[in-house]
Amino acid sequence: MPEKELKMIADQANMIVKGYAFTYRDDNVSVLNLNKPDRAVLMSKDGKILESNTDAIEEALILKIWNEDKEFMENRKRNKDCEYIRGLCHYMPSGAHLY
Repeated sequence: MPEKELKMIADQANMIVKGYAFTYRDDNVSVLNLNKPDRAVLMSKDGKILESNTDAIEEALILKIWNEDKEFMENRKRNKDCEYIRGLCHYMPSGAHLY
């Protein structure tokens, strides 16, 4: 996948954690491994895997991230505050800064 397309996916993501871009798609969530863009998951908002081309270990990691951090994705969806770190968008509470 071209770097320009990866950047566009990262920019549109509602949350990026550990190299995984989580993006709302209607009533579901798509997850793309930005380090290995041939690996992706489509899951429901309650964490049920609907489609996947990853192995069980990577699915478990994605679900762990989702269950621990989905509240930040909800915040990001409502409030587009964002800090850019090395070209990737990470959720930061309003007014927070990294130095």
